[in-house]
Amino acid sequence: MDDAGTAKGAYRMRTGEKQIDHSLQVWIDIDETAQVELKQMVGDFCALLKQEVMYLERTDGAVEFIPPSTSEEGEPS
Repeated sequence: MDDAGTAKGAYRMRTGEKQIDHSLQVWIDIDETAQVELKQMVGDFCALLKQEVMYLERTDGAVEFIPPSTSEEGEPS
């Protein structure tokens, strides 16, 4: 894992409001078979931090917006 520094970006909320975010960039190296687990972890952090989505970018250029994880009871998993 590597702390790649901070970044400032913008995101358009579902309400249409523009949100400016200051984020910590974290780079990790995972086996390709661990991608599902990584997405679950990002979703868990998203739920914990009460975010609409979290940005996940892979080095192959693929970008995904991961929504919060929820259990069957609607709580963060």
